[in-house]
Amino acid sequence: MYTYTYVDQTCVDDFSVVDSSTQALIGGLVQGDFTVAIYDPTGADRSVGAGAVSWSIEEKKAGTGYYKIEFTPDIEGDWVVSVIHSTYFPYGKSANYRAVSTSYYGTTGSGSGEVSNDDLLAFILGLY
Repeated sequence: MYTYTYVDQTCVDDFSVVDSSTQALIGGLVQGDFTVAIYDPTGADRSVGAGAVSWSIEEKKAGTGYYKIEFTPDIEGDWVVSVIHSTYFPYGKSANYRAVSTSYYGTTGSGSGEVSNDDLLAFILGLY
């Protein structure tokens, strides 16, 4: 299953960090405590190095154990974001995104890029 988004639009995915032995939420972690891989439609990891996309991880409210990762896909296609913590989820938590250009949806006539329900339904059904 994919979350649909636009190219060059920031995507936000929420996740929690839980100690599996106590079921307690783990707060106070920082971006450097996680390993992140962001795979673009070609399968390339775009989280580091030349050509890396913009991304960040932060705790939503200090000490709560609820976090968010943000990234910005820059080309159309299917993206996979994987967040790993060596202690709490060594196999990673992943999310799938499908980035599309605004031209796939059309507009409601205002030219603003706003999506009509008919356009969205047509896209989901594969008519665009």
